[in-house]
Amino acid sequence: MPHKDKGTTDPGYENLNGQVVVRNTGHRGTDFGQYVYDLRCKHCGHVYGANGSDTHERKCPAAKGFRCDGESRIWDIPSKQKHIYLN
Repeated sequence: MPHKDKGTTDPGYENLNGQVVVRNTGHRGTDFGQYVYDLRCKHCGHVYGANGSDTHERKCPAAKGFRCDGESRIWDIPSKQKHIYLN
């Protein structure tokens, strides 16, 4: 039986935690057969890389264990670290 694509790596896909897929970076991920995707938090705008197999469940890493609700802002992340790739 063929595997049905759920669209969780399509640009524009938003998971229940408000993380939006931006693009496939083309870099190999850390999970077997995966690629790294740029995700953007719709609450604070933080952009980060994640395996394609994780996009459906990711939470904003800038929230550091707290819920990212748009009230928090990212001031302490140097611009060169805004894209963190797993490779």
